[in-house]
Amino acid sequence: MTGLRIIGQHVSRKDGRDIVTGNVVYGPDISLPGMLYGKVLRSTIASGRVVRIDVSRARALAGIAAVITAADVPSTRFGYAITDEQIFASPKIRYAGEPLAAIAAVDANTADEAARLIEIEYEETPGVFDPLDAMKDGAPLVHEEMGSYKVNPLLTRTWNPSPGTNIVHRIEYARGEVER
Repeated sequence: MTGLRIIGQHVSRKDGRDIVTGNVVYGPDISLPGMLYGKVLRSTIASGRVVRIDVSRARALAGIAAVITAADVPSTRFGYAITDEQIFASPKIRYAGEPLAAIAAVDANTADEAARLIEIEYEETPGVFDPLDAMKDGAPLVHEEMGSYKVNPLLTRTWNPSPGTNIVHRIEYARGEVER
């Protein structure tokens, strides 16, 4: 490969030396006057509902600017293909790690402390953890309200959620004569 300037040649990154020597400034390295630190408290269970969430002790902690939950934000749904997401689980929890509360504090340690002060009472429910099991009749539903979700009209293929199931979209292809 003669005459090639890049292909097959070592190319140094312009920022490579700074990265390996620790001289690059990343977003978390920046601290500005009056800046707040955020933390999201997430579900520790994979399937269930929030029976009670008490953020009063977290809100009372010195250095806390805000603690918000589903009760503090609109219940509007959003999503790319279908509108199946909410900002915070309310009341149903659909996956481990689903957001339950957000905290804004004067520093990261205070945000962590506030998260520990939030009291959450869960009611666990049977979940589905395998896609093939989730499609079976009688499987626990992840989204009971699937029939009311709006579909993104800008997608090239129209999604077609099947109410009463865990099937959000199905495409079947057939080509040729399988039996033959």
